[in-house]
Amino acid sequence: MIEEDKEILNFVSGKIALAINTRAAWTALEVSEERYRTLTENLPVGIFRSSPGQEGVFLMANPAMVRILGYESEREMLGKPVADHYFRSLDRGVYSNELIAGGEIKSREILMARKDGRPIWASISARAVKDSRGSLLYFDGTLEDITRRKEAEERFRESEERWLFALEGSGDGVWDWDVPSGKVFCSTQWRRMFYLGEEGCLIAEVELSGRIHPEDFARVQEEKRSHLAGEAPLYSTEYRLLDGQGNFRWVLARGKVMARDGEGKPLRMVGTHTDITSRKLVEEERSLLILQLKQALGNVKALSGLLPICASCKKIRDDRGYWQQVEVYIRDHSEADFSHSLCPECMEKLYPGITKGRQSPPR
Repeated sequence: MIEEDKEILNFVSGKIALAINTRAAWTALEVSEERYRTLTENLPVGIFRSSPGQEGVFLMANPAMVRILGYESEREMLGKPVADHYFRSLDRGVYSNELIAGGEIKSREILMARKDGRPIWASISARAVKDSRGSLLYFDGTLEDITRRKEAEERFRESEERWLFALEGSGDGVWDWDVPSGKVFCSTQWRRMFYLGEEGCLIAEVELSGRIHPEDFARVQEEKRSHLAGEAPLYSTEYRLLDGQGNFRWVLARGKVMARDGEGKPLRMVGTHTDITSRKLVEEERSLLILQLKQALGNVKALSGLLPICASCKKIRDDRGYWQQVEVYIRDHSEADFSHSLCPECMEKLYPGITKGRQSPPR
């Protein structure tokens, strides 16, 4: 009898323990679900579940998702076709097929539409959920409204386009250097200026620096380093740059670091190149002309000071003490030379009668 009682007690206690464990499991599940519900309801990011395919509908949505798409409640939203909220409804099929094939998409920026038809930009991440047999059940995903960011990017792009247009309208070529990557965007005008094609594109900064004339390279690199390090407020220098035709062209390079990281390291530098080849050629011609004039003036001999001259024969004593004819002395001490002839008085004195009948010039 005692053994039977023990077996009964063990059986009952086992059932009680099982019931307690089951209740504890259900309680833990309820707590977990409550935490999940609280989390999803308070997240600023939309969370959704939808059936797959072009004809898929919303199966679940948190309050943020409901608000982003312009509904009053989740109840109103459930069952609505997901494609209705793609600005181009056919995009739903494209992304659905991509999800089915690849299993997930991450941070995909998509133009969507609210309930009232107003377009919004959204960043969507989603995954395809399957059962244990591999059959597709539904899509789970998150959606973030990025409309303000996209509008800000568009305003920035328009501002840059106006800035680029203004600069290139003046004939300057624009360059935009992403310092960490070492890539430089060169505008269409820049590439035309240096005969490197018609369309603006990226070029490695090391390649661009490699086009600098060897005699200018060290100086230019030091001036660039000084500005990047924050030692100089602006970058401005003149140097020769090799163009696509194999000729060196003089450029005026001006630029400024537009962004730095938290440690002060440069992230982005924007600037212009102005072709000053014609100006440099004029300056070189002017410098050459000035040099030639200086050399010519250096060869000019000028007479100055007190000259010792004989009162009778009119000879001049030179620096060595020798007496020379006036014309010899002047010829040796200036650029002047002489041709000899007779004045009327001397002609009459030396050759009387020859000038008879001729009218003397006025004195």
